[in-house]
Amino acid sequence: MDGNGLSQNIRAALSYENEYNKALSAYRSAVTTVSMRKNALNITFGDRIKTMIPEAAITAIFWIGTSIKPGGTIWFILSCIGMCVLAYAAYVFFAKSKKRYLKTEEYKKKKEAVGNAEVVALKKNDEAYAILENMRNKVPFLAAQYVYPETLRTLLEYLETGRARTVEEMLNLYEQDVKHQQVLEAQQKIEQEIQCLRDEVASIYIPTTYY
Repeated sequence: MDGNGLSQNIRAALSYENEYNKALSAYRSAVTTVSMRKNALNITFGDRIKTMIPEAAITAIFWIGTSIKPGGTIWFILSCIGMCVLAYAAYVFFAKSKKRYLKTEEYKKKKEAVGNAEVVALKKNDEAYAILENMRNKVPFLAAQYVYPETLRTLLEYLETGRARTVEEMLNLYEQDVKHQQVLEAQQKIEQEIQCLRDEVASIYIPTTYY
């Protein structure tokens, strides 16, 4: 297949670009929704407290009763015992509050929402993958790793500018450019690290003053 034939096939694959990008964006949005709804499953202190309202009411009444001190040693001892019992009861109620909340309708609805969001995300993923498969079918001479819009546009540029005429030339040129870009990024990273080191040294340098 000559350069013109390769260009036509790549353009045919790129005709799915907008559709693929929309499907990919929808998938990412669906994944974000799943993440948000999973975060909503985290049980907060307030969620646990809501399950303790009946016990809290009884505890408050009991606390008010024990706080009324008519006097006397016996009443003082009973009040201390009562407060200890209240503290232990509050601990037990709070420890069991998580299990209680997991059985509430509110939590069940949140969990169901997560499941529904995951189903939508899987559907959106399948839709994006189906479009990607259509793109790959238009360029059977390319490995799957090269069949993405950005890569295809780069390969098409090689053909249209005459830098490549065959699949082999096109892919070799692409790999060279990728390696060159990686080298440039590595050099930039080194330069940034050197600059950061210089800035750090400059910040701790104390000039000597002679009198």
